[in-house]
Amino acid sequence: MFGLSTREVLSKAILNASQNNISVYTDNLWSHREQILSILDENNSDKFSDYIVDLTKPYYEKVFDDVLHTLSVSSPTINERAKLAIMSPSLCGLDDKSIDDGVFIAGIVYAVCYWAITNKQAKEKDFWKISEQQRDIMEKGRQETMNKIKNSRK
Repeated sequence: MFGLSTREVLSKAILNASQNNISVYTDNLWSHREQILSILDENNSDKFSDYIVDLTKPYYEKVFDDVLHTLSVSSPTINERAKLAIMSPSLCGLDDKSIDDGVFIAGIVYAVCYWAITNKQAKEKDFWKISEQQRDIMEKGRQETMNKIKNSRK
């Protein structure tokens, strides 16, 4: 019997962390419902998008922290290599500016961790695939929470 590949195990860990921490995102949306409703009343989609992006940061940080914690338990060396990749993103194939804003979407987490484990750069298609899967998880949570927020006004 063959084991799962590094790509499969890492992807599963990141997506599990993304799903397990979705309440960080949805609770953050809910706690800012008054501001969200106010922005919606202004009918300013750019302002709304920017505000929502700011509200995603704690979620991204929690997902990344959980994945790094898992790696540190399995191997302190891998954890140290991941920290090195964060400081020098080009090691794992990322643009140095890609993590300047501190937003660690799933693809960035994947690229950093994949390099830390394998000493190889992740394939771009894997970066985008896992980012899309995380976005789907977040979109579902956002839609459900936004419906609650809009209904709270009634």
